[in-house]
Amino acid sequence: MKRPICFLVTDLGIGGVQRVITILARHLSTAGQRVQIWTCAAEGALEKLLPEGVEVIRLRKSNYVSARLPYLALRKRGLEQLFTYFFSRRKSASPTLAYLPGVIEAIREQKPATVFTGDFFLGIEVALADRITGGDQRIVQSVRTFVSAGKEKKTDRLRLWKGLKHFSYMRAAEVTSVSLAAADDISASFDVPRERIRVIHNPTITPDFAERRSAPIDDPWLPSRDTPTLIAVGRPAPQKDYQTLLEALAIARRTRPLRLCIVGGTGDPRRDKRRIGRLQKRAEGLGVGSDVRFLGALSNPLPYIASADLLVLSSLWEGLPNVLLEALACETPIVSTDCPSGPFEILEGGTYGALVPIADPEALAKAILEMLDSPSDPALLRKRAADYDYQDSIDQYLEVLLGRPRDSFVA
Repeated sequence: MKRPICFLVTDLGIGGVQRVITILARHLSTAGQRVQIWTCAAEGALEKLLPEGVEVIRLRKSNYVSARLPYLALRKRGLEQLFTYFFSRRKSASPTLAYLPGVIEAIREQKPATVFTGDFFLGIEVALADRITGGDQRIVQSVRTFVSAGKEKKTDRLRLWKGLKHFSYMRAAEVTSVSLAAADDISASFDVPRERIRVIHNPTITPDFAERRSAPIDDPWLPSRDTPTLIAVGRPAPQKDYQTLLEALAIARRTRPLRLCIVGGTGDPRRDKRRIGRLQKRAEGLGVGSDVRFLGALSNPLPYIASADLLVLSSLWEGLPNVLLEALACETPIVSTDCPSGPFEILEGGTYGALVPIADPEALAKAILEMLDSPSDPALLRKRAADYDYQDSIDQYLEVLLGRPRDSFVA
């Protein structure tokens, strides 16, 4: 039996890395590869979209003592911060440490050819499991975000686990990043030689993109008629800074009528309800409560992006935001924060959309109004989307996952 190509994820919710994994799993399966998804969560919306034949393995969750037994096998290895990692009680401690014995078991039982992960903590844990098992599996670490930017908890995490992240990246057969800026950031933050980090853009504009974009929608606001409608896509999380977007909407509404649709969810209904509730309350406090709708997570947001007058990205940080590529391919004008990283790279410094400083509602409102008055040329946007070639991304991902040159397999 073929050794599987395995993707290690926290869950199968609707997220950026999960979408990419779904695409890669489909191509690998079609090419005759055995594919597995190793997940910590019991279920997820994206599981239904996985191609037939892809195996889903739910990792065993250990209790407190069992989760820390691997420390005994590792403590003589001289790994920096190892004791603290296993026994830390800080908020920045690993939320997936309980699954480390499960990862070790999966490696021993499944004997994977490759294990791919894009998660910060699972990246450390798969490297530790690799060290313990001593197998010949390839570990591929993927960097999906700009690690040195963000909230205090994220900065604390970087400082605490710098040594172990360096270990995990240096142990990997391949390290990939979604953008040039994110690759530079990883190199500087974790002392990883820049030449070890390979930039591979997400295979976002899939062959079925036009079909998915043209899917019918029944929405009272879209396609927009008399009132311009903005759309934002992303889970309701501090990273997306929807507070600033709501403030910008309130400012722009003083000049003209506007509506805003926000698409996205975390996969946790209770968390989404709590976060969306706070945003709705903020919108009402700003006087734009009736002009904002939260649509939750959608398996196919493309018809909404294509029908909107403008896509707005208000993030504080990103990696390479897929939604900007999707908006370009939908020919929808873009206003984005110039956050680290991705927007500047995708929009080429403002050539293909407006860039504004982060957390600046006045600047965001001004850019929204200006873009509505003078929208980008659809042909220009379409041309830029074509620069992010789908097949080239697929070929490069398959090359690192299979560990051989791209001309030796059929994609």
